[in-house]
Amino acid sequence: STSAELSVASIYEAVSTSGLSIEPARTHTITIEDNDGIAINQAQLSLDVSNLSAFNLVENYSSNSAGELTITLPDDGNDYDVVASYTGLVSVSTTLMSSVLEQTITLSPPINPLDLTGIIKAGSSVSFSSELPVVTLSLIDNSTVNIPVTATSDSQVEFDYTHDLNNGDVSSITFSHSGAVDVTINLLTRGVYDFDITMDARSTTTIVVASSGGAGSIYWLLLLLLMATRFNRKPFKSL
Repeated sequence: STSAELSVASIYEAVSTSGLSIEPARTHTITIEDNDGIAINQAQLSLDVSNLSAFNLVENYSSNSAGELTITLPDDGNDYDVVASYTGLVSVSTTLMSSVLEQTITLSPPINPLDLTGIIKAGSSVSFSSELPVVTLSLIDNSTVNIPVTATSDSQVEFDYTHDLNNGDVSSITFSHSGAVDVTINLLTRGVYDFDITMDARSTTTIVVASSGGAGSIYWLLLLLLMATRFNRKPFKSL
């Protein structure tokens, strides 16, 4: 074992510490590129920190001009999930294995895209400062995809995700937070969806604008004041 001495400095007269420890760490180097092997600058990587809350790790990372980024994780033998994304390309979910410290992720253009974008706002009784809302895409084969969100403030997050329908048709999207009412919306397996959601303790209001995206043939689906309450959790069915 290795010993280490920790010190804490403060402008205050008394300093107390509790549960202070040093943990072994490992560093992963990840390169994100496109189909042609060209590095992607400012690609996003989202780390699933659901099992890492004790370490207070950064959740979102960006690649540099060489398409590279590094993530430091506890060297505990566990594997951790990440999602790589870039606007206009299909997001890729992968696992950072403890035995592989360097890897390349390739992002490809969608063959049959479903575009999901939106903002999620915290209502008066909810805060996103310590817990971000979770966005889950459900596929018809009963598998799920966690869609990364980016906080723009303590009361708002954004997301921009492209799903390739050749990798599985979708059935619904769910927005959840421990302090708010969850809402599930059934999706058509085509088109472009833009969400505007306000989550609160007693109800969640959703506005969805959807279009086919096809040239010369555009339909709009405007869902105003879709209210989900703690007394009615039935999913909304699309028209």
